[in-house]
Amino acid sequence: MRILFPLAFLLCSTLNAQTIFAPNGASWTYTQRFASTLDSSLFRVECTGDTLLQGTSCSVLDFGGGISDCMGFRQYVTTVGDSVMFWEPIDSTFRTLYVFGLNPGEGWQTLVGRGYFDQGAWVTVFDTLSFVVTMSDTVEINGISLRWSAVEANWSALNSGQNVPLSGMITERSGHSLFMFPWIDGACDVEYNGPLRCYSDPDITWLNPQFPQCGLSVGLNEFPEGSSFWIRPTLATAGEPIEVNGSQGTVTVLDAVGHVVIRKNIQGRTSVDIDTPGTYIVRFAANEGAAVHQRIVVH
Repeated sequence: MRILFPLAFLLCSTLNAQTIFAPNGASWTYTQRFASTLDSSLFRVECTGDTLLQGTSCSVLDFGGGISDCMGFRQYVTTVGDSVMFWEPIDSTFRTLYVFGLNPGEGWQTLVGRGYFDQGAWVTVFDTLSFVVTMSDTVEINGISLRWSAVEANWSALNSGQNVPLSGMITERSGHSLFMFPWIDGACDVEYNGPLRCYSDPDITWLNPQFPQCGLSVGLNEFPEGSSFWIRPTLATAGEPIEVNGSQGTVTVLDAVGHVVIRKNIQGRTSVDIDTPGTYIVRFAANEGAAVHQRIVVH
């Protein structure tokens, strides 16, 4: 496996990427759910302009419509060659977010900063997150050919291991299929963002075929009020039984690329076992017609 490290020479590369990530006016909309409830919200990110950081032109990102506490979010990103970099404010450096054009087996590593208070003092912790490409190809959206890669996230903590990386698919322009910054930012039990519902910029628009519209469904909550459907835990270790409860219907587990991993008929409580770390979508379709889904992370 060849790993590309986020060294400083990347910032000196010729700006020859196929497309620019986060052009002005670009917007991303994600489903946002909360660990303590079944409620759904929307988390929107928009590029509102650009600025200079250490002489490098960066896109400025703002968010709205939700909260950002558990999931990683960084305000400044830039395109450098085939790489997308983000500004890490903890140590004022650029870190690698994505690398496009890699072959299966190749990948990259990045450091993510986090920390905690210890006896009234802030202790900074950096975790090493590794992403390895498992497949890659191109896709055409609105007449524009874009590169994409399926990536498997690996967790190699330097210290306390607070940041959990997320596997999924990365595509030029729209980024990671779950959330733009694909990691859970520290031990947290509040909100979980993803998947990406829709993306738009001055050149293209894209709607996730998993959803009938970019906004939340009208007339049917994604978790219907009073539904007996639930999954726990939503953050599990590989091989740990995951309990699923629902009325008579079908449970389908899909991986980040959309492949069906498990499909089974249920009536009441059952369990599913997922042995491979990654991020999955669990869909439940009741025989009477209602349908709900939930994202789970296996590490």
